[in-house]
Amino acid sequence: MYLLLILLAFFACNKKHNAVDVKLGGWEFQVLFVLLLAQTGCNRQNVVICNPEFTDQCITVIDRAFSDIRYVIDGNHSKIPDSGYVKIRLSNHYRPGDTINICWEIDGYDWLATVNRSSLIESKLDEHRFKFTTMLDSDALGLPTEARFRQPGCTSVALYNIIHAYPEGTAVVRY
Repeated sequence: MYLLLILLAFFACNKKHNAVDVKLGGWEFQVLFVLLLAQTGCNRQNVVICNPEFTDQCITVIDRAFSDIRYVIDGNHSKIPDSGYVKIRLSNHYRPGDTINICWEIDGYDWLATVNRSSLIESKLDEHRFKFTTMLDSDALGLPTEARFRQPGCTSVALYNIIHAYPEGTAVVRY
């Protein structure tokens, strides 16, 4: 797929190749657009975040393309299951600071996760094993703080543009 896109781009930039006049007309751009659309698919992002100590303990985050809907799913999944997830809306969520905060094995839960300033649409999580919140705790000044997620067994994973865990080594992230 990528090789075809590279070749099309090469021919678009080079008018002549091997003494053959190559021009990208309307149909070539349509083919390129369809190929790019097919490459993006329905999921804009599918990220799996695992506990570094127990790599079978994971959370999958799936964002739908062209939508402000996100699924936070217990386990490692490539598509949205029938249960074991929360569906949230990110319309009030600050995208450049897009982070999911997770603590493993805390307060009697397998995991606790927070996506700050999101709105819960639907929860199909086992509420005895998992806890999901839409607001961070507040500090003494009433400002949101990720302090809870800086303790051992916790992580914050940035999901905007460059995906990484903070502090480093606190999660195994695959995408």
